[in-house]
Amino acid sequence: MTAQELVRKSLEAYRKGQAIIEDSDRSGVAPAADRIAEANRWFDEADSWKLQVDAAQRQADLKTWHELPERRFPMGGGDDDAPGDDELRPARRGGRPTALELADPRFKAADPRIAIHRSPEFRRAFEAYVRFGERSLTLEERKALSSLTDAEGGFLVTEEFRVEVIRKLRNLLYIRQHATVIQTSAGAVAFPTLEPADTQTAPPQVVQNAPIPQAQLSNLFGKIQFVPHKRAVIIPIPLELVEDAVVDVGALLTDFFALRFAEIEENDFINGTGVNQPLGLVTAPNLPSIPIAGTTTNMVPEDLIKTVYAMRAVYRRDAAWLMHRLVVQAVRLFRTNIGGAGTGSFIFQPSFQAGQPPTLLGFPLLESEFMPNPYTGAAGTAMALFANLKFYWIVDRIDLMVQRLNELYAGNDQVGFRMRKRYDGAPVLADPFQFLTRN
Repeated sequence: MTAQELVRKSLEAYRKGQAIIEDSDRSGVAPAADRIAEANRWFDEADSWKLQVDAAQRQADLKTWHELPERRFPMGGGDDDAPGDDELRPARRGGRPTALELADPRFKAADPRIAIHRSPEFRRAFEAYVRFGERSLTLEERKALSSLTDAEGGFLVTEEFRVEVIRKLRNLLYIRQHATVIQTSAGAVAFPTLEPADTQTAPPQVVQNAPIPQAQLSNLFGKIQFVPHKRAVIIPIPLELVEDAVVDVGALLTDFFALRFAEIEENDFINGTGVNQPLGLVTAPNLPSIPIAGTTTNMVPEDLIKTVYAMRAVYRRDAAWLMHRLVVQAVRLFRTNIGGAGTGSFIFQPSFQAGQPPTLLGFPLLESEFMPNPYTGAAGTAMALFANLKFYWIVDRIDLMVQRLNELYAGNDQVGFRMRKRYDGAPVLADPFQFLTRN
């Protein structure tokens, strides 16, 4: 029996006992001895179910605590020759972990803030805060949350909450599904880039005993920096729904926040300006493009073939199409010319496997409402993007903040939850992206 079912059993028994007491209060007559005994039996049963809930929660907390990386590989001791020990303990090598180490899930335990909000005490205190607000917290719960307060009045979410929001976001977003996602606790992350011309790095032929020429790589190294930008949403929820013990508040909030952030993020990753927000694919400068052969939006199948082979094979292998739904509609009508123009089989291949996208010319076709609508756009508007999205990088700031707003929606008997998230994104190379544009 799950913890949620145990809570429901306890609540049902409690309500039956409470109903007997309330009936007596309404009648103004003292309840008979047998009615008092019956109420006590229901309360005893409610206590019994509650003890099982407490035991299950305690077991889950212990299991989580013992399975943490810092328990399996203690940071302060243990066998120095244990396999993988030095890999998981950057501090033992001297100095602070680098941004890349913090981005690696194996090193998350090196951040003390993360270790705290994984603790059972923090999880219980966070749930009490979400359900009943800050005034309901005990002294111990306030102490558990105090080390992770946010400057804007909220608290960092639990590790499970954060992971679940990110997982649901990934399932809702095409860009996040296919992009390279890095998690960091640093305020900014910089990565070196190297894009030399082929002629500058091609090894020359060298005759025997001749000196080896030195490659001229000046000004070829660059840097791309990601600075996570803040996004925040507020979700009003009926107060009864939050306070009801049967409701899984964590699942409720993760669903709401994931849905709201999904729309915001997808638009940022496609149309973001790069100013206080990610740099989107459509707005990124210097990404290659070719125009369609026809006038305005009169695209033909040959345009798609040219777009595919405008990209080098090394990037094309993992590429996919990204289109607005109205362009997908037009593409679905394209046929091969076998047996006569427009009379052959459709080049669009629907998916017959759940969770798998349809294909176009052998490459996945992703439909996004946030891609430009070329039928209402000007000349140069993207008809389609053929891209290897692994070369679009997303940097997530690992801490999420939730703030409970008690007064803002009190007039509607609702409570608001404000969630803040910080992330950045940008294409890191130009060659893995190829636009097809209208005339």
